Amino acid sequence: MAILRFKALPSEHRLKGISLPDSLVLVKGSLYEAWFNTLVLSPFYQEAVRTNTFINADVKRTCDLFGNLNGISFDRWWMGGGYKIFVEAEPFNKVSVGKERNPFGETVPVLSVDIPIDVSPQLLREQLEALLKQHHPNYKKYDRWKTSTAKAKLRATRLTFESIDLCLKVYKKYLDMQKKDKVLLYKIGEELRLNPRLNVLPTDYKPMAAAKKLKMASTVSEYLEKAKNLVAHATECNFPVITDHPWYEKKRRPPRRFG
Repeated sequence: MAILRFKALPSEHRLKGISLPDSLVLVKGSLYEAWFNTLVLSPFYQEAVRTNTFINADVKRTCDLFGNLNGISFDRWWMGGGYKIFVEAEPFNKVSVGKERNPFGETVPVLSVDIPIDVSPQLLREQLEALLKQHHPNYKKYDRWKTSTAKAKLRATRLTFESIDLCLKVYKKYLDMQKKDKVLLYKIGEELRLNPRLNVLPTDYKPMAAAKKLKMASTVSEYLEKAKNLVAHATECNFPVITDHPWYEKKRRPPRRFG
């Protein structure tokens, strides 16, 4: 059985590798699944797949990598070959006992050290840390994704699956409302309980209810803006990114009034 390595998995699995069936357990709730879920909701991606027409080369590349996602679950997509775009083409370099030649190949910079094993582990760690600070070119801002050999590379981010998932839930509610009557942002916030303190109560007077609706709508707008940017960037094979995307034009909204 093939041993696979993925950058987004915990370090022990990045180094030793993992089988395909075992990988499915670990990638559930990961940024890999979040990217899949984002593209499923992307109207830009759906349109590109449906028409085979691409806004630019980045969209075409995303479609070529992920394929048609209509009516398919993440599990089925991953096991059916989706994993291939995230698997590392080369194994990760590990710390090893010194040899006469560079074990990583001539193109990989190496810092060779002699470690006296009669010194406490804590002191050794402190000395190694000092050496890395001095010699590692990207010690403070190391971006592990820049060294990825996968076809689809994630971006360095503080976003989590949970935070992305919440943005996507808001976006899905928004899309569903668009298909029906009208979009009421505060209703989305109430249904998803984004801030239960802002849910309107039957006992609230009109001024209080209106103030709550306005604040809840503002909260939903923030999530919605992030979701829209996520969707647009993901369609261009850039994930997870929430910076302003040119496909969306920011408009100043007039103050909302609630009767």
